[in-house]
Amino acid sequence: MFETVFYFPWEVSLIIFLQSTLPGFVLGFFEVIAEAVSKNVLALLFILIYLAYNKDWGKFTLLSLGVAGVCCEFVKVTVARLRPYAAVDTIKCIRADVADQNPLDFKIQGYSFPSGHTMMATNLFLAIPIYVRNIQYISIGLVGVLIVALSRVGLGVHFPTDTIVGFIIALAIILILSRIYDKIENRAYLYLSICALSLVGVLLSMWHWLWEFH
Repeated sequence: MFETVFYFPWEVSLIIFLQSTLPGFVLGFFEVIAEAVSKNVLALLFILIYLAYNKDWGKFTLLSLGVAGVCCEFVKVTVARLRPYAAVDTIKCIRADVADQNPLDFKIQGYSFPSGHTMMATNLFLAIPIYVRNIQYISIGLVGVLIVALSRVGLGVHFPTDTIVGFIIALAIILILSRIYDKIENRAYLYLSICALSLVGVLLSMWHWLWEFH
């Protein structure tokens, strides 16, 4: 497996600018966000709220998260882009994805492109507002996604293009699913298809790491 290094000069400048100018409490807040997303605390909270209010909302969010998760893993192992702190010496890793492990062990930390945190935030904050076509909630959701994306860049674990592409992929998935979700009468087939897709994603990841190990 060949790991790739590519970025635009402005991306490096932005990361260094954020890390050198943002006060410590802001970077600390970014770490809290990273922990909440990594441990699925944010996902569990939103899904429970959605399920309690409307079961269809909860199911739609879980569906979009599942599809996005498979797509994210597929692109990550295919592109294998190194994280900013591994690609550029002047960028610090303020908090790795798996905080208690070696930041340079990408079998554990995962690769950089796209940003899984940004994709998850997009699904959690925007899936339902887009599904119900509520412009006000979409605007609020975009702010939440921006905060998460900015935190990934500021912590030095993602290039800005990782977050931009992650947002675009997740948004495309939401838009497609929102078009077909209500048109499918027997959704069991849809859920089975997603499970099959997830299994393919798991097998792909296992093959990738086994191939690299040998």
